[in-house]
Amino acid sequence: MSCGMILIHTEFWKGSTMNDKHPTFLVTAVGGDVGASVVRCLRDGYPDSLILGSDMKPYVQSADTIDALFALPSYRDAAYITALLRICEEHQVSHLIPVNEGEISVISRNLDQFLARSILVVIHPESMIHILQSKHETANFLAAHGISAPKTWLVSEKDQITNFPLIAKLDHNAGGRNMILIHSKEQLDATDLSDSYILQQQVGTETSEYTMTVFSDGCTPASYICYRRQLGMGSMSVFVETVNFDWLQSLADKIADCFSLRGSLNIQFRIDHGQYYIFEINARFSSTVRFRHLMHFTDVLWWVEMLSGHTVHPQTITSPSVGVKQTGELILPLSNNETTYIPR
Repeated sequence: MSCGMILIHTEFWKGSTMNDKHPTFLVTAVGGDVGASVVRCLRDGYPDSLILGSDMKPYVQSADTIDALFALPSYRDAAYITALLRICEEHQVSHLIPVNEGEISVISRNLDQFLARSILVVIHPESMIHILQSKHETANFLAAHGISAPKTWLVSEKDQITNFPLIAKLDHNAGGRNMILIHSKEQLDATDLSDSYILQQQVGTETSEYTMTVFSDGCTPASYICYRRQLGMGSMSVFVETVNFDWLQSLADKIADCFSLRGSLNIQFRIDHGQYYIFEINARFSSTVRFRHLMHFTDVLWWVEMLSGHTVHPQTITSPSVGVKQTGELILPLSNNETTYIPR
């Protein structure tokens, strides 16, 4: 598929007008679980709006819920921002929702180009994204604000480490890929780690791991929902169970305050000997976004409404609930026969 083309699946174009009173959304990375989930949340809240999607693939799981699919080059490509802006301008996009971490980073650095075109972008400030895309920076930031995080070192600081076990993980990689459990100084010295890794104190166990989403409008106390979850099917959240601790409101307020939060953050922590330790915060929507939406923690809609200048009424969800991931199938026409291509 050429990066110099925009593709539209005519099979699923619903014929909505571009110039009516409803917002027009563009969600990126709609071929992934998170992007597809964000689209479904928007479709619930804005059933009559135009919802466009972008991806690098011509076949996406959200094809039956979006109005059109546009091809974009990789966010690493110098043409990415130009291509994205052209889609937004040609189709009068009012709200852009980037989902992929790489896209979020690039868009944040070019945010002024979107704002100059009156495009509202569901994104955190670049300074916050810079911190949260580094596990080392995140740990230092949290510690400086009195929020518990595992002790974290750069690889160049490994001679300072005396307590084991610890985990070597990529500093700028989300999820649990490429992690190495290190039990001793001898093993640490024998492990060949590049500077792209960080070393982090191991705390708790997988059974004491939780994910919490915090939302703040910048005015009222922060709202939150917290889960114990199970991953499967390519690291998607396939099972969630709500939990609550009496200190979660205080933690949510601390997080909202130290980041001057307006929007939502996904926080992963473990409990060890009665103490929480935050080991990752994602400045993007997470794989539980649809679960929490269905449990009435509708942070996608709250964020959009807040950006649009409307008063929102976020709420904390603590009632016991369980969510299970469903699967399904979707048949699409071959792109070389049934797809209309429009040159940029």
